[in-house]
Amino acid sequence: MKWKLIHAFAAALLVAGCGHPETELRVGASPWSGNAPFILAADDGRLGDAVRLVEFTSETAILQAFRNRALDVAILTLDEAVLLASEGHAVRIAALTDISVGAGQILARSPQAGVKDLKGRRVAVESTGVGAFILAHALHQAGMAVGDVDIVDLLPHEQLGEYEVGRIDAAVSHEPYAGRLRALGARPVFDTSQMSEDLIRAVVVRDTCLQDHPGRLSDLVRALRASRAPFASEAALARAARRYDQTPAQFAQAYAGLRPLGEEENAAFFADGARKLRGVLTHIHDEMLKARLIVAPVDLAQLPMQAVP
Repeated sequence: MKWKLIHAFAAALLVAGCGHPETELRVGASPWSGNAPFILAADDGRLGDAVRLVEFTSETAILQAFRNRALDVAILTLDEAVLLASEGHAVRIAALTDISVGAGQILARSPQAGVKDLKGRRVAVESTGVGAFILAHALHQAGMAVGDVDIVDLLPHEQLGEYEVGRIDAAVSHEPYAGRLRALGARPVFDTSQMSEDLIRAVVVRDTCLQDHPGRLSDLVRALRASRAPFASEAALARAARRYDQTPAQFAQAYAGLRPLGEEENAAFFADGARKLRGVLTHIHDEMLKARLIVAPVDLAQLPMQAVP
């Protein structure tokens, strides 16, 4: 897989682009299957000359680069946007890209057959990204707490080797890595289809960037949406599969675990002062507080700011 590993040290050396009109927008994206249309569009130059898509190996790496002002825009989950806001970063949600309806999973080795069976087990999770939110939600739903499991902090791409040698009993993962864990014999005990609308990915923008370059951001959102049009073809799916080191059938299965959110869906979430989106954010925020994923309440009022009406 052709992911560029951007370390925090290197990211810190970059200069944020939005303060300089002549520079390109730097957009961070992870190997999440829902980002495949954007990655292929970037490969083909269909995101425009003013956009540079930077691929990271994990959500944690994207968050760190955003904190270091090495990115202007990032494709992140809503809980990660709340996390950034809780740290004092002025961020806005400019658009929604997709909702996970099963692509995020907790996978365990036999004989664990459900979340309750994970009590006392070693569970690998990206504790500084969306994985922590998925695990907290699953445990709460099962009447458990994070303290009931033995947390092993591992990024999704690091979990495979540890599972294979028996150092972890379960892992919080997502496609394409979840499919590789299943190939090693792991079985899902929870997936994000059980999380209602909590696992939504969004175009998260630095506030100053949205204020200074609304036209450029509108163009970016339109280009991201347009990138999905050719993605339905067999040729595009085959390209995406090669990019993710999967067969077309494997990639199609992974992509089926998410639902793209287009213009109509975005309009519904942002209607009436983003009432629906604010409701989802409030629910996520409250869950994060209970799970101590954030340490203090966050003012959510300014987070939604749609880039394209």
